[in-house]
Amino acid sequence: MEREEFVNVAEEALDSLPEEFRSRIQNVAILVEDFPANQSTLQPGQRKRLLLGIFHGVPATKRSVFNLPTGPDHIVLYQNELARLRRVAGKQTTRLTHYGRKTGKPHEVTIWFVLDSDRLYIGTANVNRQWVRNVQKTPKIRLSIGGKNFNGTARFLTDRTEHKRAMAAIRRKYWMFRPIIELGRVLSALGLMRDNTGSFEVTLAG
Repeated sequence: MEREEFVNVAEEALDSLPEEFRSRIQNVAILVEDFPANQSTLQPGQRKRLLLGIFHGVPATKRSVFNLPTGPDHIVLYQNELARLRRVAGKQTTRLTHYGRKTGKPHEVTIWFVLDSDRLYIGTANVNRQWVRNVQKTPKIRLSIGGKNFNGTARFLTDRTEHKRAMAAIRRKYWMFRPIIELGRVLSALGLMRDNTGSFEVTLAG
């Protein structure tokens, strides 16, 4: 997508906001850059996320008559990061490079993945698989998707709410396999089969 087209799409999205929100956005410019100039320092316990855009200015809820003018407010969108996500989301599988728990040697496996908003998930029907254990031990991974490589860090989702969100996103993407997936869920609910599903959230580097 060319830069001018990207800007037009962004402006159309802003114009399509409900009136109750759009009426509160005044004198805000839309700027587009390729990548963030720098990433802010993470606070303890804070997880790094892919930065798609940022607002520069003073929120309307924090403005005061005593504020000095600092220039027009503006929103910066990062086009190449968004394009990168779109390229990832369009493929069906990813080739995951993981590292042996004892040897540290690289191994590869082809698995499913899904992009849900800005969250990239990989999942498994069996948490006892070797690649799952390896990634839990060494979360630094590489994904090969459509001939392009992406380095990242995988976080195993122990929180049930997060895990359910990830698996729901996987089921939506791979709807053609839903009968098999649903059968496993039913058997697990009846206590006839243990739920061994697991999922990771992947944060891409850079």
